[in-house]
Amino acid sequence: MKATCSTCNTQADKSSYWAPTMYYQSPEGKLSAYPLGNVRVYYQYPVGALDIQPFPTGFAMIAGDTTRRTFDPSNTENRAMMYVCLDSSGAASGTTNEFPRKACPGGIQAQIRFPSCWNGYSVTSSDYKSHVAFPLNSYDGDICPDGFPHRMPQLMYEFIWLTGTQPYHGEGTYVLSNGDTTGYALHGDFASGWDPNVLASAMNQCGFDQSWGEVYGCAPLREYIDSKAQSGCKIETEVVTEDVGLKGSINMLLGNNPIVLSMSSSSSSLLTTMSSSAAVKVEVSTQPLNIPASRYLKRRDTVSTNIESTADDWDLLGCFTQGTNGPVLTERITRDDSKLTISACLNFCSSFKFAALFDGDSCFCGNTIKNGGGNPVCATFCDARCSGDDTEICGGDMALSLYMYIPLH
Repeated sequence: MKATCSTCNTQADKSSYWAPTMYYQSPEGKLSAYPLGNVRVYYQYPVGALDIQPFPTGFAMIAGDTTRRTFDPSNTENRAMMYVCLDSSGAASGTTNEFPRKACPGGIQAQIRFPSCWNGYSVTSSDYKSHVAFPLNSYDGDICPDGFPHRMPQLMYEFIWLTGTQPYHGEGTYVLSNGDTTGYALHGDFASGWDPNVLASAMNQCGFDQSWGEVYGCAPLREYIDSKAQSGCKIETEVVTEDVGLKGSINMLLGNNPIVLSMSSSSSSLLTTMSSSAAVKVEVSTQPLNIPASRYLKRRDTVSTNIESTADDWDLLGCFTQGTNGPVLTERITRDDSKLTISACLNFCSSFKFAALFDGDSCFCGNTIKNGGGNPVCATFCDARCSGDDTEICGGDMALSLYMYIPLH
């Protein structure tokens, strides 16, 4: 990429990340784009796998299919596209491979996972797919098929669309910009703008410690952090001025893409399980603190609202398992607190690195994860309302809402 700046949180990454816009369609057929709340991109790769290669210069690929309107559970790429419905508190209230069939007042998180196996010689292909493949054992697996012997980091996009801004009225409420009302046509484009050497250094040194793969904790990328360049980065070429439904309603989608109501009651594909390497918690995916299998390099693309911090200097890491032999944090504990809130727990743990909320009324503090806990679980396990504020989530009866202290000043 020849860009002189990047809207990413490290100027070392000048890649292009794209997914279709999600629109609200009114009962009268008017269309307006949902506000985009948050975008994150994760680079995921196994610990100790020295064969993981950075994307070469000029590399590009697509995941998903803009023409797809059905779901095949045996198709790996079909399963790699999914949606998380967020309730009014921001907690996950269901994960599907199609659009949620209900209101999602906290937003819809669209997740797109890319192939991680490469043929080793083509930086792209005519369909932007033939040079890559998904692993054989899962979309986030580790066994590459014949002809694709080279492993790359797996990209995972997270786009949060703020669907609570408009009322849900049934089938056809949610529409992708390609005219799809099922959600199956979710797809993502990636064009690498990395210096391969910088990305390789980041993968070799970062993502497997308690910096959690955040850019600020990764020495090879930290030197490229420039918030002024990030916020001031503008498109330098001519931009076509066209009403795309961001500030009001429009009568048709761009390109006159037809809208087809094709969701049938038999096409539902509710997910009942999730891989432990791709757990979801509210606005942010999570990684295991003990990192038994994977390194993660996480970077935030464009951000407008719904930042994961709920208090200054604390970062919500996600929903995690409690310890198998006792609490995961043991330095300071309060239980059966009838007035527990997130901020109260974080203040209680102000002198420690980690804070965890459990079962709505318990708070744990510590500097080290102990007793075999700290593995990510699906966000639905964290469903306990805080005893002091029922609009907040304070873990679950078998899981923790885990926070990490990261000074911002």
